[in-house]
Amino acid sequence: MPCYESQSDRLVFQHLEHLAGAALIGSGAIAGEEKQIQTWLAAIEAGDKPRVFFDSGEGDPCMLDQAKVLAGLLDEAGILYLLHVGEGGHT
Repeated sequence: MPCYESQSDRLVFQHLEHLAGAALIGSGAIAGEEKQIQTWLAAIEAGDKPRVFFDSGEGDPCMLDQAKVLAGLLDEAGILYLLHVGEGGHT
């Protein structure tokens, strides 16, 4: 089963002049984009750190894995987030 692609993390981490946060539903870091996400996160000024909420389901292991990768990148960058993991899948 293929993993899904997300645009929302790309938008918020690149355009903080327009966005203060993001809700990433059934989303996370796309494999192979970790270095790019780290670059975006490193460029964020301390006072401009976004608020991030994301949600994934136990029944969607691909997205849950991607959410966990993104959580690790946010931890490294010192960006607070809330990751909610529910029972459902990617529905």
